[in-house]
Amino acid sequence: MAFFHFPTLFQACDVLFFLPSTMGKRFTVPDDNGNVEPLDVARFVIGIVFLMMASVTDIRTRKVPNALWAGVMPSALAILALDLVVQDMYVELLTIPMVLFLLLPVFFEGGESTDLEKGLLATPLWIAAGVISLVSAGALYALGGDPVMFLIPGLILLVYGMYVVGLLFGGGDAKAMIALVLLVPFHPDVWTSLLSTPDVLPFPITVLMDAMLLFLVIPVGIAVFNITRGDLGFPEMFFGYRMDTSDVARNHVWPMEKVVNMQRVMVLFPSRSSADENLSSLRKAGVDRIWVAPKIPFMIPLLMGFVAAFIIGDLMIAYVAWLVP
Repeated sequence: MAFFHFPTLFQACDVLFFLPSTMGKRFTVPDDNGNVEPLDVARFVIGIVFLMMASVTDIRTRKVPNALWAGVMPSALAILALDLVVQDMYVELLTIPMVLFLLLPVFFEGGESTDLEKGLLATPLWIAAGVISLVSAGALYALGGDPVMFLIPGLILLVYGMYVVGLLFGGGDAKAMIALVLLVPFHPDVWTSLLSTPDVLPFPITVLMDAMLLFLVIPVGIAVFNITRGDLGFPEMFFGYRMDTSDVARNHVWPMEKVVNMQRVMVLFPSRSSADENLSSLRKAGVDRIWVAPKIPFMIPLLMGFVAAFIIGDLMIAYVAWLVP
């Protein structure tokens, strides 16, 4: 049974976002016996497994190996293709070439050792892949394919844009979001979410919004940790903790302090590019202990957001509905 129901606000949100509340459920309709699409269960299990693996490596090294995405993304595309075939939606399979073209930068141009200037993927191949992608898009439209399929490449482009402007801080975060777009592009129908929130936003964006809301709990935990240690200071106690300068370099942290005109200055949101310079200046000034900000792996909130979106629902919509009854 649902815990919340706000029909007026939810209907308004549907109109606002121009997305009907049934969007994306065409692949996951329960049958007459109430059974659900088993492929959605597979998506849920695969999503949890790969996000758990990504979280472990992110905690240990603050990096997620490309080998993980090389396994997850093809698996997600295979499930999508199988889903379309089962539904006799063969025209919609033209989405696959468009997606493959957009995935090329993930594996071939995504790092210092594999940038475009090194010619890892020859320009003619880029052009050929682009042409095939455009032809596929045109054929999907001309043959009367479901236009909702364009949401998948659209979301991938949105993730790239979020990474470029800095809304997604690391390449691993962007790749994880792309993997989620491929794995669960539309809202699943495995079970009724606890909040019974409508499908206002695309499911991968719902996962991201839930992850960001859950991410806000972290400063509270950091503050509690500082209180138990007796390290009080507002507002820095919510953003970091104190550490000996001799330990900073071998931990996943950034200095929250720097020296300006021979004075120690607090920086709540330190820049990674100036972290080494700031630490060096503090050591030269004879500072032994400073406030540092932990490099929090986003894979953990993303995992929690994925589970929350499947089981609980859209936390952001529920929160807005609570504020505006």
